[in-house]
Amino acid sequence: MAIGGVGAYRLPDYFLMGTHLTVRPTHGWWSATIYASNLLNRQYFLASGSNTTTYFRIAGEPRYVGGRLSASF
Repeated sequence: MAIGGVGAYRLPDYFLMGTHLTVRPTHGWWSATIYASNLLNRQYFLASGSNTTTYFRIAGEPRYVGGRLSASF
């Protein structure tokens, strides 16, 4: 959507890369996972808009890395 031909609401395209790796023994009762999102740490915007006096953009999440340990009983 463009207002007055300026394109104030137009957001650029973006590409995000994420991954995960899970390790689980063949006959094991546990597993371990590591995961990451936005591996390239791109700055991107999810939405933009304005009201009477303000123009705004909502930024996307930065890179994050995490882990998970699971057990089955």
